[in-house]
Amino acid sequence: MARTGHFKGGGRVLVAEAFYDPPTAMLDKDLHGNVSAAYTSAVQAALVDVDPETGRVEVRRIASAHDVGRALNPGAAEGQVHGGIHMGLGYALTERLVVEDGQILTQSFMDYALLRADDMPDIVVRLIESVDAEGPFGAKGLGESGVIPVAAAVANAIKDAIGLRFTELPITPARVRAALEARRT
Repeated sequence: MARTGHFKGGGRVLVAEAFYDPPTAMLDKDLHGNVSAAYTSAVQAALVDVDPETGRVEVRRIASAHDVGRALNPGAAEGQVHGGIHMGLGYALTERLVVEDGQILTQSFMDYALLRADDMPDIVVRLIESVDAEGPFGAKGLGESGVIPVAAAVANAIKDAIGLRFTELPITPARVRAALEARRT
């Protein structure tokens, strides 16, 4: 089909190219300057259940709100946030890369605990639209803002549930159990 379209037009190929360089400034010696065309903001909150006997944390719901500038494709934007939350939950609760003397010891999915789709909680996403004059068509980046706040939201929900603060990831059942036992003694 591509060949037919190419030869139908007499063999000419139309190519267009564009480049947009938004106004930015390099950082000065005091680390001030505008190094990005647009800044995305996001906030997340999690609702968890913690089993005090096993230490298992079940994330029941995550609410996630993102200032996206103009949402050019709201369905894809929401899907991007869902994917980020999935990655962030793995980072927060299960995924642990073990390296010893430069050797990776978690070399298979038997050792590296990835979350599956059926491990995902209820996810509520709100896309907040604002006008961004510098972003493409008014949009802002959304690639990282789904994943970045997840671990903090989960850790804060655990603190709210059991009163213990975790600062090391992943927050595994063994770590939760150990912290609960240490508090009892």
